[in-house]
Amino acid sequence: MTILIDAQNKDNRYVTTLVDALTDRGYVFLPLPWILFLPWYRFIKKTRILIATGTRTKITTTLFARMVGMKIFWIETRLVDRRLSHHLFSMLYHFFARFVTIVVVSRIIRQQLIDRKIPPEQIHVVTPGIALENHGVQKSIFRSMAETKTKRRVGFSIGAISALEKAKGLEYLLQAFSMAHESIPELHLTIVGHGTEKTALQWVAKKLHIEEHVLFVGWQEHTDRWLSNFDLIVAPQIRKEGFGELLLVAMAYAKPIIATDVGSFPEIIERRKTGIIIEAGNASMLAEAIVNLYHHPDWREEMGRKARERVEEYFSLPRMVNAWDVLLRHEE
Repeated sequence: MTILIDAQNKDNRYVTTLVDALTDRGYVFLPLPWILFLPWYRFIKKTRILIATGTRTKITTTLFARMVGMKIFWIETRLVDRRLSHHLFSMLYHFFARFVTIVVVSRIIRQQLIDRKIPPEQIHVVTPGIALENHGVQKSIFRSMAETKTKRRVGFSIGAISALEKAKGLEYLLQAFSMAHESIPELHLTIVGHGTEKTALQWVAKKLHIEEHVLFVGWQEHTDRWLSNFDLIVAPQIRKEGFGELLLVAMAYAKPIIATDVGSFPEIIERRKTGIIIEAGNASMLAEAIVNLYHHPDWREEMGRKARERVEEYFSLPRMVNAWDVLLRHEE
């Protein structure tokens, strides 16, 4: 089957993973041409399906593609509330949405679309999937790297992988870490990522007198390897996100997780089974959860095991690809 797809979101991990996996199953993806060439692709090349990932493509291409008889899929990997709050864009989105099937990565995005009067039957949830064979339960060299940089042995390693921005809630993580560190001196925190708040966060760490126990390693290409080495993963976001794919990777490595109750996180994590869900922006609650998990290693191990099982059952790459395969062949 040949599919046209726009390149607006070529760096979107969900889209690239989907294209690579479906290509392995024999699908052929072609870049979306200039709109006037659509009839040639439709009637000469017999291409029946178009996947639109970018906002511009959804607005400018949908109607013409539908007129030449193509089946159209929109992919939504980000929350839509803010975009649909603009009146003109909302009107255009509603008008063109009637001609398409919308695939979203989480139930929260689906609900946002339903709240905006998009018919539920047009919306399908296909969550991201990860290749589990690439995320075995293992130890890596990254703990020794952290020990080298801090010139001390890393005891209990807490990790956060995130852009250093206000919406990520890292200031609350530093506050919580400071509280927990008072009673557990062997705690160590590593923050992987870069962003505009790095200097401010380093200042907070210094003000809290924890700078010797907190390591900012900046952007790292192999974030998965860092995840595999942490004893505990924290996702302290204070603003909703479309989907927390890094949580899936952490779960695939059988890591216990503490995450906030925002966005899709409660969809991914089963409370107190595969992780702990806390109130966003609540440093005291986060500190309590860290201390609790530290003192209960058996619970951490069980939580990690169940997290891995949950990924295998609900968030594997084959499951994601199978769901797309059913949708595409239904429209063939």
